[in-house]
Order: sequence, then structure tokens, then C-alpha cells
Amino acid sequence: MSPTEVGLLILAAILVCILAAGLTQQIVSRHRSRRVRIEELRDEIRHLSYLAQNLPAPFQSAEIRSALTTNLALQLNKLKQLAPRACREEERLAQALHLTESLDESPLPAAALTQLPDQPSARRVRALLRDLAQLLQKHQDNRELHEDLAQRCQRHIKSGYHRVSCDLSIMEAQALEARGRAQLAVHQYRNCLGKLRAIRSMQNTTAQIQNLQLHLDNLEKQLNATQARKD
Repeated sequence: MSPTEVGLLILAAILVCILAAGLTQQIVSRHRSRRVRIEELRDEIRHLSYLAQNLPAPFQSAEIRSALTTNLALQLNKLKQLAPRACREEERLAQALHLTESLDESPLPAAALTQLPDQPSARRVRALLRDLAQLLQKHQDNRELHEDLAQRCQRHIKSGYHRVSCDLSIMEAQALEARGRAQLAVHQYRNCLGKLRAIRSMQNTTAQIQNLQLHLDNLEKQLNATQARKD
């Protein structure tokens, strides 16, 4: 074999090695991308499931339940196509949610001024609503959620956010009242009443409005009686 032939043979071997390395790299990259995509879908499914499980009933409208159902089914279908065997746990989780069923809203406790029991609960729900709004916006941007349904969901989320903010303001007013600053509390209660009335068409705030109005009326009577005694 001549030196030229040996050189060509070596060059051919090098080219084969380069092609084999490139092909191997492509296969590895595809597998890596597939694994990353599977984990992304799993995270998305768990995220949707978490919101459905943890957002209280008063803040989940029929539209929000529909959006969660639609997107959960879509992400599950994508996961099935990539990894049918890896989808079992996510399917079980989704089925346990019963998203097609409407949630029963518990009645407001007698004389309660707020829907939520305390400030940590209110802040947590407000964070969940922000999270849900961002998630649905992302699905809308990806054309995975109908624009009309997304807009209706966002309106309900916004009204729910205002309701939680009212709860926090009422709790602050209650703290003011407990510290003997009833006049400031009255002003804050009035503001909250106006806001609760403004979202009544989107949120079931009727009982809360009635309780708050009664409390405000009684507090104002007490303040008037105190002022009359001073005069």
C-alpha cells in the first residue's frame, strides 16, 4: 500500500470517527432535551394540580376550573406522547382532583368580617392568585388557552385579589379598633365596604358586606355615644 493510500485510509478513518462522534452527540443531545422536556411537563402538571388543590373555593370560578382542566389535560397529553410509562403518577394526581366538579363554597361564619381567618392565610391566597394569573397568561401566550376564557379567568382572579386585599385591610382595621383607634378603623371599614360592593358581581360578598355594615353601624353608635358624653 502506497503512502498516499495509507494517508487516504487514515483520513477516511478520521472522518468516520468525526461523523460517529457527531451522531453520538446528536443522540445524547436529543435524549437530554427529551428528559428536560419531560421534567418541565411534570413540573407544569404539579403546578396546575397544586393551585387547584390549594386555592380556596371562593376564589375558583367555573371558568378557572375549566382553564385548569383544559391545561392539565393538555400537559398530560404532551407527557404521554414523550413518556407514556412516566405519566402514571401525574395521571393519578390529576384524577384525584375532580376538576370537572364545581367546588362548594363554605358559608361565611356568623358575624365574620373576613372571608379568610388570618393575615398569613390571606397573604398565601393572594400569592396563589398572582401565581395563577401568571400561569394562565403564559398558557394564553403559548396559544394553549382560548383568549376569551383566559380574560374571564383574569377578571375573576383580579376580583379575588381585591377581595383578599379587603380582608387584609379589615384585619388591620380590627387591630386599630382593638388599640383604641376606632375612628381610624371606621374610615378603613368604609373604604372596604365600597370595594366589596364593587366586586359583588364577581365575588359572593353579600354576607360579608352585611356583617361589615352591621359592625360599622354599631361602632359608629359607640363613637357617637362617647362623643355625646364628652359634650
